[in-house]
Amino acid sequence: MKVTNFIGRHLRLQDLVIIKGQTVPCKMCGEMISEGVPQSKAIKPTFTDMSYLPYRSTWMCGSCAACLLDVDVPNEDGTVKNSSLRMYSFFVSEDSLTILRRNNLWDFLVGNKLIPFVFGLTFNGQKHVSFKCKVNYNSEFWVLTTDIGDCIMERKQVDILSPIIQRWYTICDEKKQNTFFSKTDILSGNAPGYKVETYGVERFFIEDRLLDAYRGGLLLKVLTHAVNKKEDEL
Repeated sequence: MKVTNFIGRHLRLQDLVIIKGQTVPCKMCGEMISEGVPQSKAIKPTFTDMSYLPYRSTWMCGSCAACLLDVDVPNEDGTVKNSSLRMYSFFVSEDSLTILRRNNLWDFLVGNKLIPFVFGLTFNGQKHVSFKCKVNYNSEFWVLTTDIGDCIMERKQVDILSPIIQRWYTICDEKKQNTFFSKTDILSGNAPGYKVETYGVERFFIEDRLLDAYRGGLLLKVLTHAVNKKEDEL
């Protein structure tokens, strides 16, 4: 199944236009359609990903158009908000589309997943990722599509990195809500000495060596972006 069909069936797009007397290919996915959205309405002048529009047509199917236009996006409370999917990170299964926010992004990234699924992540909410995503059929080795590129998510690597990142971003000062390390510390490895002593020197250097192998890569950036502060359980 094409990824836009997988995603778009969960979005509420209004006002599909009947294409009278003919069927034409969708400009994005190539599916032959008898109703859709005119290209002039679906594609804004600022759209730059022209390589994703390979078919000679002036129409788009409802699923592809829904990935580009403002549509009814589901909120946490069951209501909907008319907005563009490009503004959000999201997880899509066969049954539902979940908009991911600060409170649930981490759990969806590191948790178990039923296949098939699609996962898109935006760092800035400015670029489309939906039609660039992959439909994943393996939850142990899958592709997360972000607005700066694809990230390979391998379960073994995530299981090594995520507990360390969570420990480093655990609150160590309840009054000030300070964590052992900042996200900048996690990504750079240049943590101040006093933080290292508070956390534990031996443990820090063991874990820092593991993180260092991933510094500069997208996997560590994604996990560090998603992690939330956690209360110290000790």
